[in-house]
Amino acid sequence: MAEDAGSVGRGANNHLRKHRTETRSSQRPQKTEDDMVMELEAIPSIGKKRAQTLVKAGCPGVEGLKQEKFFNMLTPVQRVNAKFADHLQQPVSRQETETVAVRTNPTSSRRHALTSDTIELVLFHPDYVHVPVPPVPFRGKHIPTTKPYIPTKQVKGSPLHKTIIPTLQERGLVASTIRTGPRSWQGIAYIPKKDPFGRWCPRHERLSDIGLQDGEYRRLNLSLMPMKSKGAALIYHTGDNEMRRMVTRKAAALGLHFDELGLWKWHPDDAELACTNNGEDGDRTETALATGFWQLLQSTTENAVFEQIGLENIRPQRRNLANLV
Repeated sequence: MAEDAGSVGRGANNHLRKHRTETRSSQRPQKTEDDMVMELEAIPSIGKKRAQTLVKAGCPGVEGLKQEKFFNMLTPVQRVNAKFADHLQQPVSRQETETVAVRTNPTSSRRHALTSDTIELVLFHPDYVHVPVPPVPFRGKHIPTTKPYIPTKQVKGSPLHKTIIPTLQERGLVASTIRTGPRSWQGIAYIPKKDPFGRWCPRHERLSDIGLQDGEYRRLNLSLMPMKSKGAALIYHTGDNEMRRMVTRKAAALGLHFDELGLWKWHPDDAELACTNNGEDGDRTETALATGFWQLLQSTTENAVFEQIGLENIRPQRRNLANLV
């Protein structure tokens, strides 16, 4: 009889615990479809339309992306961002930037920023010497915003994609690729750890962590620039958007063009110059392409670029909107 009483008591306790659990669950606010859509939209590259499609298919939010059914509905880029979503929402500390930035120029670190949302690194390779010129301007001196098409073979043959990225992958410093460009790479970096004695963990441990998705990860942007472009590239990549616009406007006021590859001057040929002086072509001035050539001005140092556009050297830590207004 005592056994029966104990069984009844245990059963009552189990029932009570179950009731409390169900009560707590029912008291939690239930996510609406709008909540789920907003949660999914918070993942980089997942837009509202894709988020709505996922929710309509039954995805309950970010957690639902762990299910193969919903994960397979994403594009390759979205899958990488979803896979590392928790990590990418964490701010990048200066220490993490400097940990990854071995023998490189960490741009956020040069600005003395304590945190950022991405690790930005600019690389300069001694074998990368070709400096692509800007697009040919229109006769009204307007430079097209569209970038020239670069064959995939040429992109893959650059030192960045042929040597640098594969080496970082082999060393367990890069976990996944998001997108690539002719001179750029964006992906996920593994943040190396130290053992209790202050020694960096060996490569096989880093590769093992990446395989198991253990450890810490952050978004990484790599840009490969020619040595001749070093000064312009550092100004471009250490400044925020307002800084870049300000430098671009200063250059344009002097008839020059500024981009991440250098400070440029357009030299029209004699026929083009005569045509412009005579005011010919009428309404075609913004549609007809100019003829001439681009000259790359001194762009190897930041001081040289600033001096040529009439600016004092702006220190990296002041290259943002707050210090420019």
